Amino acid sequence: MMTSDYRRRSWVISILLVALVCDYVSAGLCPAVDSCIGQLAESMQNAGHVPEEYCPVIAQVIACLKKGECSTETQSHKDAELRHFQKDASDASCNAGEKLVPGISMLLIFYTVWRVLCQQ
Repeated sequence: MMTSDYRRRSWVISILLVALVCDYVSAGLCPAVDSCIGQLAESMQNAGHVPEEYCPVIAQVIACLKKGECSTETQSHKDAELRHFQKDASDASCNAGEKLVPGISMLLIFYTVWRVLCQQ
């Protein structure tokens, strides 16, 4: 049977673990990339996850990423995200949205959870 001390310690350990993960994850992230991904999430929410809306939004995200400035420590994050979105945009028929609509939903969920837990 769990005691209140055990529960209290479990909560403290859980909170410290979440804080540690947030610090670790945030350390290598470029704020400009975070902003661009936030624009993607907002645009796709507004578009209702319509696959045809994916290509124009990706073009906007690529432009945003190219303009974004990152430190030397976080430049690799920007480069990786830029490659990822350019690969999607280079799809000849731009059907990436059809394949990624569920993925975008997961991105929105991850982004929201990350903002709530890690951005204070």
